[in-house]
Amino acid sequence: MMYLKKGSSKWLKTIDERYRLFEWQSGYGAFSVSYQNRQRVVNYIANQSEHHRKMTFREEVMKMYHDAGIDFDENYII
Repeated sequence: MMYLKKGSSKWLKTIDERYRLFEWQSGYGAFSVSYQNRQRVVNYIANQSEHHRKMTFREEVMKMYHDAGIDFDENYII
């Protein structure tokens, strides 16, 4: 993940002056999805702006953890 974040940050800063101060947050999350659900993920990404008008990113992450039965500390979810 470190190399991905470093490389993408360096690349983004070459795209436009407005990104010269860009930095990734210190943490990250990774989620996987089965091949059978790929179209659902494509649709989600295409409609993400509309989706987040109804539910914040934080609320969505907490719901995913809850639905999957994963224990988590809300203090670490931005």
